[in-house]
Amino acid sequence: MTNPKITFKLNKEKDKENLRFFINYKSRSGTDSYEALVFDYPELKNLRDLPKEKQEKIINKFVEDKYKELSEELQLNLKEAIRIWKTIESYFFQEVQKLFNHSWSRKEFTVYLTIFDRFRYDLENGFFFVPRNTKRRSITKVAMHELLHFMFFEYWKKHFEGRLSEDKLWDLSEIFDVIILNKEPWIKFAGQKSQSYPAHEQKYKELNELFNKSKDLKEFLEKAVKLL
Repeated sequence: MTNPKITFKLNKEKDKENLRFFINYKSRSGTDSYEALVFDYPELKNLRDLPKEKQEKIINKFVEDKYKELSEELQLNLKEAIRIWKTIESYFFQEVQKLFNHSWSRKEFTVYLTIFDRFRYDLENGFFFVPRNTKRRSITKVAMHELLHFMFFEYWKKHFEGRLSEDKLWDLSEIFDVIILNKEPWIKFAGQKSQSYPAHEQKYKELNELFNKSKDLKEFLEKAVKLL
């Protein structure tokens, strides 16, 4: 099986998109993603209350200024992200193959470093975001989390499409990632424990137990559909 190429990039236009996306995003988890996204930048806290035209002016200026201010630091962040990912990349893909026994349909994924504390993925276009700050969050944990989403939805489409509503499928995908990333050797690659959303805590416990009792992924998902 050929593994996809993982390319890390800095792109301020994509980071502007990331900020725009979360301004009015309503997470299915009930978490206010925008509050988390602007945690480091209290000056942006009231951005969502402004007219769209004013929002755009502030977004453009803020991101342009930050990328200029952090230019050298961001380049170092990029080099460090690539270095860290390379230490676990081959092991990650080996474990994915063992777990899913399914080939990747995409040949490449693009990973954008973001100056904000929120990370999204785009299934259609094959990109996702990771933190630039490795001291606060594990780049490998976030990258693996997002890549598992891509493979999970591919596998689901082939074997279980139509079995759950969109909301329930999102719940399952998030809980599944936490289950996997808290097991060996995944948690060793991540370097820190993964936390489920507060709204998922009970289902996480139930599904984790179910996973431990299942002989393989297909059996687990078959049982998980009934539990959800």
